[in-house]
Amino acid sequence: MAQKKRKKRRWLRTILFYLLFPIAVWLGALLIWFFWADLTRLFSTPGEKPKAAAKSETKIEKAGANPAQKPSEPAPTRSEEKLADEDRQKLDAILKRLQEQKAGNVK
Repeated sequence: MAQKKRKKRRWLRTILFYLLFPIAVWLGALLIWFFWADLTRLFSTPGEKPKAAAKSETKIEKAGANPAQKPSEPAPTRSEEKLADEDRQKLDAILKRLQEQKAGNVK
């Protein structure tokens, strides 16, 4: 009697496929992520430029750099400065008390 040929199980090929296919997909996604700017430039029309992120318009000017130009924001009034000084003095007093308490507990 003639025997039927049995298909050999290719279990090694199946295991390798299930291991290597996800790794290849992740590698492809990673490469696309790294080279996204180049890919968009490659597939865009030549006259089209990609839009850049909005830049802030604020400028930091050095004191006395250009005396003819007035600063865009008015200088804080004297009363605001006085309040800031009072707050700073209160905070300094609190810090001194805390340091004294810690020094008293350590000894």
